[in-house]
Amino acid sequence: VSRNDSCPDLPEIQNGWKTTSHIALVRGAQITYQCDPGYDLVGRETLACQLDLSWSNQPPFCEKIMYCSDPGHVEHSTRSLSDPKLLVGTTIQYSCTAGFILQGGATISCYGREPGTPVWTAKLPHCVSEYQERGL
Repeated sequence: VSRNDSCPDLPEIQNGWKTTSHIALVRGAQITYQCDPGYDLVGRETLACQLDLSWSNQPPFCEKIMYCSDPGHVEHSTRSLSDPKLLVGTTIQYSCTAGFILQGGATISCYGREPGTPVWTAKLPHCVSEYQERGL
């Protein structure tokens, strides 16, 4: 039996979950969606039951995160990216400017973990002054 004083129930979402502000989906009730680790929410996080008993938006969905966050720049270096979107498999190559020596690996790569968010294979290298390196 459908009630005439509440919004229709919303579906569960894959790789995520929903929480409701009220037991009954009455006017003003809100549903909040969240995603499992390693997934990004696409769409509105919170939907409200409106006066006309419709939802304020379509339910969102959870999308697998397939990229790494930008690791940042290394002082006194230039970097070249194999993919500007930093997708899984992207490599970044760092090279120091003249007068500086690279400490650490010159290349880092983005790799996917199951479950979880993709990460870089190594910490950022550093560029140190040639004079510091020689102990002068």
